[in-house]
Parts: sequence; C-alpha cells; structure tokens
Amino acid sequence: MMYKKIIVSFILIGVMFSGFTKADVQGVNIRYCEDAENPKAETNKSYPIQPGMEKEICFYIYANSTTPVEVTYGFPNYALNSQGNRSCGIDMGRTNPFSKYFLGSGDRKVIVEADKPVMIKEKVLVPMGMSWELNWCVAYTVLKKDPKAAGQIFSVIVRKTSFLSFFVGNPDDIKNDVKLVRNPGWAYSTNSNIKATIDTTNNLILSFLVKNNGNIAQSIAISGSVHNMLGFEKAYSSTAASVAPGETKEVSVNVGILPTYKWFFTIISNVQNNPVFAFDTSTLDPKFTTGSTQTEKATIYAFSWITLIIILALIFIIVKLVLPRKVKIITK
Repeated sequence: MMYKKIIVSFILIGVMFSGFTKADVQGVNIRYCEDAENPKAETNKSYPIQPGMEKEICFYIYANSTTPVEVTYGFPNYALNSQGNRSCGIDMGRTNPFSKYFLGSGDRKVIVEADKPVMIKEKVLVPMGMSWELNWCVAYTVLKKDPKAAGQIFSVIVRKTSFLSFFVGNPDDIKNDVKLVRNPGWAYSTNSNIKATIDTTNNLILSFLVKNNGNIAQSIAISGSVHNMLGFEKAYSSTAASVAPGETKEVSVNVGILPTYKWFFTIISNVQNNPVFAFDTSTLDPKFTTGSTQTEKATIYAFSWITLIIILALIFIIVKLVLPRKVKIITK
C-alpha cells in the first residue's frame, strides 16, 4: 500500500497576563502522561494508530510562574524552513484540512497555575482505509507584553516544540523488503552485486546498490572480511546508512589498504537491514520489526604493477620451457 506523508501541526498558544516575566515563560513545559514521573523524559513522541479506532493523546502543561497562564491550543499547519527545520504555524488550524481527525470542537483553552499542571486529553480518529506516516508538532507559546517608549506595547513570543509521529495503518500493512541489485561497476568482481574499486590512496572500496522495496525506512550496515590463500585476512564494517521507501542507494565500505603483493582475494560481505519506525514498536509482532541479513561472496582481482610484471615473467619462462626448441639441420 502506498504511503503518504501527511504533515499536521498541533500548537498550543499561551497568552500571559501582564507582569509575566521571561523567566516564567521558560518555565512553561509539556510532558506526556506516561512520562509524568520522569522529568528527563524525551519530549518527542511516536505512536501507532489503527484506522477507525480512537487514539488518545494525553499530556500535561506545567507552568512554574508566579502568575496563572491562559493557554489556547489548536491545529495549525506544519512547515519546513529553507534549512529543513520544522516549525509550526500560528493560524490555530483554521486552514488545516487534517484537524478534522481530532475529535471535539470549540475553544481549547486552559488556565495553568504555578505548580498545578493541567492534564490535556485529545482523541484522534482516522477513517478506515487510510495508511500514512502522520507527523505534527506540539508547540506552546507564551506572549510577553513588554512596555516600550511612547507608551507602545510590543509582543515577544517565546516558543517551545515537541514533535509527534503516528504510523496510521494496520500492522499487516508493514512491508520490509530490501534487495541488492546489480552494480554496474562490478568489472573486477565475480559477483555482480559487489563493486570493487581501489581509490587514490590505495584503499579497497566495496559498494552495494541497495533497493528498499518496502514502505518503511531501512538502516543498512555492511560487515564482513577479505582474505587470500597466502594468509592475509582483514575484517571490515561500515557505518549505518538510511534508505527511504522506494529508494535505491549505493552503500559503500572502506576495507582499507591491501598487501603490496596484490593477488586474488575472497570477499564475504553481510548486508544487514533494520527497519526504522517513527513510532513505538513495543506492541508489534517481532516479524514486523526484525531486520534481515544478506550474505554475498565474491572473488576480486586486485593486481599491482609488481604482480603483473611477475605474472608476465612467469608466462615468458613457461613459454620458453614448454615450446620445442628449433632443430638445426646440417646438410652436406
């Protein structure tokens, strides 16, 4: 099933009373109900959600101020700036078509007093048949009124954000399918899935074309060993690379410098993929969350000029020894 990324924002906008200081603003925080007893809990959350079934979102708003804070929240648009950073809009969701999936109506407004957190519960209901990765942010701002010259009032908004993600769909919709495809640069390898090259600093580079045929992002890591009949053996491993759904990406690993007497080498590579979810997978069957490993084996031809000269010399000697000598016939 094709997945779409639906971007939604959920913003809490707080309007403070006069006399509320910047220090008080910094003391306004959000904490999800399951983390209420853990002050160091991660403020970003991810959840799975079933289409046609209500999902409750529960969080607290804290205010360490000396003055009560009035908080109004809604569901504005989510946006990316030119640097790719996430941010929330401020129109309270009036133009956001996805706010309809949040149940309830009317003004969402609470008063938060010092050391008396307010519990907020919202319910989300996504129609049957929909299957997305749903992302938005929970942002809460407080407006500080700051008197300036000539009797004017300037508003300073201080904002914090918390990001939420939902996987919308049935667990059976999850598809983990990662394949290695033929790499066009495999000329020096007996395996068309393994591209072997020597870089300018004499390092052996192995490259694999990985195709993600599934609908979940994958983390790809490569490990293995290279050896030859003369006793040389070396292990190698790569850092993890992310491959998005439907993407084909070349993933490479630097094996290092081979011996100066380069010859035939046997390569054994393990290409491991692990699905990367944007939500808590503790309730899912391990068959959806467990990755797999593909093992590839190849012989590569990595010759140095010294090796080539030796090979040519041996061929010359063999030819001289094997071919019959010319026989000189003497006639009278």
